Amino acid sequence: RLRTIDALLALASKSDRRCGQMAMEALKDLLEHNLLPPDRKLVAWAFQDESSLPAFSLEDPQQQARREACLAIRYFEDQLKQRVSLLVLRLEKATHDTVENFKRFAMSAVAELLQSRPEQEERLLGILVNKLGDVEKKAAPHAAHLLRRLLAAHPVMKAVVAREVQQLLHRPNLQPRGLYNGITFLDQLYLSKNDDGGLATQLVQTYFSLFDRALKAGGDLSGKMLSAL
Repeated sequence: RLRTIDALLALASKSDRRCGQMAMEALKDLLEHNLLPPDRKLVAWAFQDESSLPAFSLEDPQQQARREACLAIRYFEDQLKQRVSLLVLRLEKATHDTVENFKRFAMSAVAELLQSRPEQEERLLGILVNKLGDVEKKAAPHAAHLLRRLLAAHPVMKAVVAREVQQLLHRPNLQPRGLYNGITFLDQLYLSKNDDGGLATQLVQTYFSLFDRALKAGGDLSGKMLSAL
């Protein structure tokens, strides 16, 4: 029912926030609980494995019908992948909205999709980490809370999340508030002596690099920032 998904996407793109939120919530629930595989990403048509299709004979209608059914499912998967990308784009736009409640909804929806399904996980994680640098005071703490909840559900993602935050911290145009938010988030990660030695080394190197960069820039580190480092 691609037309139904398209209708919801059209509603999600409307300027009416209430209508858009309801449509995005419906799409998120539909993808999370019905359409997206729990253990793999969707595969685009160009990357479908032709050799895995069942063999068929033109003389056998049942074999031909089985192959056509497989092709139909693969086509649907390709089309669904494109539509998931459109939803993520709409959610990303909503995370920059000026209305706080709408922005928080979009951030939470991004986190729920990221936590429950692997589809678009790199893009979803990037959206959430970027909100640590949000100029709005309440957005960054909410993003940090959602990231900590993600790590509580998926501890194996700790290194991936930390790397994404480290990349954020090294952006030249990052505001001091975003820098502080990123540092304090990394500082609150629980590290294991047996499993996280490499990550701990990376974090120390990041802290020294930021400290050195601040000194070379000639700016005074505030007591709050210095304490975080």
